[in-house]
Amino acid sequence: MKRIVYAFLMLSCVVAIHAQSGDDGFDQVLDEMTGIDEEDVPQWDQWYEELASLAIDRININTATREDLEQLPFLNDRQIEEICEYVYRHAPLRSLGELSMIESLDYNERILLSRFLEIGKTTKDFRPTIRQILKDATNELTMTAKIPFYRREGDKNGYLGYPYRHSIRFTSHNNKHFKAGLIGAQDAGEPFFANRNKMGYDFYSFYLLLKNIGRIKALAAGKYRVKLGMGLILNKGFSIGNTTWLSGNERNGSDIHQHSSLSSSNYMQGMAATVRLSRHIDLTSFLSCRPIDATANADSQSIATILSTGYHRTPVEMSHKHQAFESMIGGSLTYHNKYVSVGYNMLYNTLSKPVKPDKTQPFRKYYPEGKEFVNASISYNYRNSFLSLSGELATNKEWAIASINTLAFRFNSHLELKTLYRFYSYQYTSLHANSYRVNSKTQNENGAMASVNWRIRSGMQLQLMADYSYFPWPKYMVSAPSHSWDSRLSFTCQHRKYRWVAQYRLRNKQRDNQDKTGLVNQIEHKGGASMYLSGSKWTSKSQVSFSYVNAGTKSFGYLLSQSLNYNYKKLSIQAMFNYFHTDDYSTRIYLYERDMQYACSFPTFFGHGIHYALWGRYNLSSSLRVTAKLGVTSYSDRSHISENEQKIDSSSKSDLDLQVSWRF
Repeated sequence: MKRIVYAFLMLSCVVAIHAQSGDDGFDQVLDEMTGIDEEDVPQWDQWYEELASLAIDRININTATREDLEQLPFLNDRQIEEICEYVYRHAPLRSLGELSMIESLDYNERILLSRFLEIGKTTKDFRPTIRQILKDATNELTMTAKIPFYRREGDKNGYLGYPYRHSIRFTSHNNKHFKAGLIGAQDAGEPFFANRNKMGYDFYSFYLLLKNIGRIKALAAGKYRVKLGMGLILNKGFSIGNTTWLSGNERNGSDIHQHSSLSSSNYMQGMAATVRLSRHIDLTSFLSCRPIDATANADSQSIATILSTGYHRTPVEMSHKHQAFESMIGGSLTYHNKYVSVGYNMLYNTLSKPVKPDKTQPFRKYYPEGKEFVNASISYNYRNSFLSLSGELATNKEWAIASINTLAFRFNSHLELKTLYRFYSYQYTSLHANSYRVNSKTQNENGAMASVNWRIRSGMQLQLMADYSYFPWPKYMVSAPSHSWDSRLSFTCQHRKYRWVAQYRLRNKQRDNQDKTGLVNQIEHKGGASMYLSGSKWTSKSQVSFSYVNAGTKSFGYLLSQSLNYNYKKLSIQAMFNYFHTDDYSTRIYLYERDMQYACSFPTFFGHGIHYALWGRYNLSSSLRVTAKLGVTSYSDRSHISENEQKIDSSSKSDLDLQVSWRF
């Protein structure tokens, strides 16, 4: 062990001496935002895909509106306000370097913004012709495949398809006005042109999105996503977790986006539109009808559980595919001006088969039940240079209440205080609610959170957060009312080519004891420190992470990580090495790892072993690009990996990812 730590420290020192390259900041900020929040990991893939799309369709800073900048989740309201004010006073901007004049933006945020902004003309054309849109469109065809160098038990006997995961993606876009695409995706083990997938891929997505054309702010057809208010009745977008809350993303309003993700569950299908009725009033409406996966009850006329995994690898999983249809209709009417916005939101959805969950266990008593679900809410937002107030009050057809309210006060450009209070009745139900929460559902939770963001000086920042939650009704593995406490500390220091990030999290949550006669406290300590080095061609990251859990029995784990990046003309290479040592799964550690375009990877490390990967991208021409990644994980504490159909009869596994992208 001492030798490994010594070698890691020596490698970090060598990197610190020889690092000569600049980091574009895109992967770095994702790495920092995910940090120690494993609960948010399932959503990062969709979030990453949205940012990758924005990085291609860059925002013209000279014509950017507040709504354009609100798409960037790392900007808070004050920063957006100051950017808009600066552009209004000094347009046209000649260089993105002028953003250094905005006091509330630090060095790292300016570097990151350069990935999503461009200098363009000041002309605001809201009535482009179809010919202009198509003429200026950029097309891209991307093919991706993952090849495993091992066989799972399911590959030998159980899975219906081949062990390869692959997808194809065609996109056409014209920056602010037009996006269209067709996606086909296949998980490993799913049948291809066989079984119930006679049309080839297991999942297809077609979308068309028009924006900012006359009175039409957004018009979507095909597969799309909608968010209303703060997500208490409907949020198919990216929800607010602890990390995004600390970064400034507390948006409140109606949004329509294309569904260009490979996710086969979190979308709507049909049409949606937002129309500008007047200067201050917008109307959003949508209609959706789509098949859903579900487990059927014994009577075959009702469903027990709606599924969102999207896996159809085995005969049992395939039998769950498209068990029912869901229809949704709804919308919002919003009044807004420079300081205030107020919206009325409504959602009605019905299922072709009623939901009848097994309610023999107390924690399932208030699960959604029936064929028809109705939700309505009122959302509000007020903001000025120093104060932001936002919230939403929602109800269902049983008149149960859910409410969320936030306040952000900015004393100056260096100090900001945020508070959030939520009350989600245990009787409140909505099939598509997705708001800030600690619980697995937007239900059965009362809580308050406060955070402080202090920019100590240029390049130095401290963040503090504390969150208390109370759950009045039993939950899964918690058979009585319970509570939880979560607190965290984050410190960032940027000095020219160096950046240090340190994070610590203390969480206390309750669960049943072994005899199920009472509750015990599970205390978790998680944290780590990272050092980023950058220059003209080389970048590097050195990281130490730890996890300690005390739930009657104590367990500990740590991870040492090192990555190196090299960029030279048409070639980009990244090498990654991780050593991990944890006592059990409860002390598992997540780590962001660079992946293919439109995708991100968060491998989970627990047990004893090493993981290393080599990622490379080469531009064969200005329009053709090839990306590859080889990853290897080797364990020293086991003779096989995983269980059941996923079991691998080896202590190590290797995967090769390949991607070809052609832009024309």
